[in-house]
This record gives sequence, structure tokens and C-alpha cells, in this order.
Amino acid sequence: MSLGFKRHKYFFLPFTLFLLLGIGVLLLSNKGDFYLLVNRHHCTFGDYFFQYITHLGHGLMYLPFIIIAILFFSYRDAIMLICNGIHLAIVINTAKRLIFPDALRPKAFFQDISDQLYFIDGLKINLFHSFPSGHTATAFSLATMLMLLYSKNRRIDLLLFILALLAGFSRIYLSQHFLEDVLVGSLIGVTITLITKIITDMLEFMSTDKLNKAILK
Repeated sequence: MSLGFKRHKYFFLPFTLFLLLGIGVLLLSNKGDFYLLVNRHHCTFGDYFFQYITHLGHGLMYLPFIIIAILFFSYRDAIMLICNGIHLAIVINTAKRLIFPDALRPKAFFQDISDQLYFIDGLKINLFHSFPSGHTATAFSLATMLMLLYSKNRRIDLLLFILALLAGFSRIYLSQHFLEDVLVGSLIGVTITLITKIITDMLEFMSTDKLNKAILK
């Protein structure tokens, strides 16, 4: 049972650097400073691009990969993906709804200067349950699980990290979250996935020939 940290260093090293840089920014600035910086640098391309890339963090993104696993790879992989999604949903919703229910999102936090902020026309801006970012957690958890299950190429590892990072950054760009929401969301996503992988690998029935089959395999 190996998580392959060394083999997947092109994912884990950039991820670690991202966390360290993010923590550094938080320590050297006030809450919301990074969001305000991003908010001052919108462009037409970014407005369209990040509205689409943010969907990589939607919980339903798990569904097509679960179906693909059932059809072409193995029932075992599908079960791992399902378990990972369930574990993540429980942790994120517990944090958002029970532990940090009063965490304000940028529009509510900066309500006194909201008329000076840029919001994309037609985009629904949420006001509450900011911490942590569920979209970021989902993007990073799915990227991590896909990497652990299927990736044998460092370029794929790096691509998965970049896509998850873009999904996380989109949450700030779209005025849905602060930097700290994104950082903690990414850490939760990766951690939950690693724990899920460890636990499922320890279960004997997960290694049976029956679960290693797929419908079209």
C-alpha cells in the first residue's frame, strides 16, 4: 500500500509550494487583501473562463468518472470514487454548516464597499458559508484520486494540479471565497482522498477479482 508521494512529486511538490505561498500571503496581509487585489484585475476572457473552469469543483463532477470506472476500469475504482465523494461531502458540509456557519463571503464581508467591487453580470454571488471552499475541496480531491488511480505520467500529475488550482482560484476571481477558504479547501480535499485511499486499500474485499472487473472490461 503506497500513496506514491515520490512517484507523484509533480503533483505534491507544486501543491506544497501553493500551500506555503498561500500561508505566507495570509500572514503578511489582512483578511480579504488578496481577494481585493484579484477583484481589481478582471478581464473579459477571465470572466468567461473562470465561470466555466469553476465547474470542475462541482460535486457532480464525480459522476462521469464513476460511470467511466464502472464501464472501463473496475468496480473497485468506482467504489473508491464514491467513498471519496461521500467522505468529502460530510467533512465540508460539517465545517460549513456546523463549525463555521457565520463565515461571510466577500460580498457580505465587504458590504460597506460592495459598490466599489466588480461582480460579473448575471452571476449569483453567495453571501454565507464561506469557509472552507467546497468547490476547491472537490476539485483537489477528484484530481488527487484520479492521479492515484490512473496517472503514471508526471505531465498528467502536473496537469491535474493545475486544473484543480484554476478551479480554486476561480472561487476568488468570482467573488465566492477568500484565499484562506481556498487553501483549507484544497488541503481538506487532498487529505480526505489520501485517507480514503489508505482505508480502502486496507479492506480485503476491495482486492477481490470480482471488484477488479468492469462492465466492458
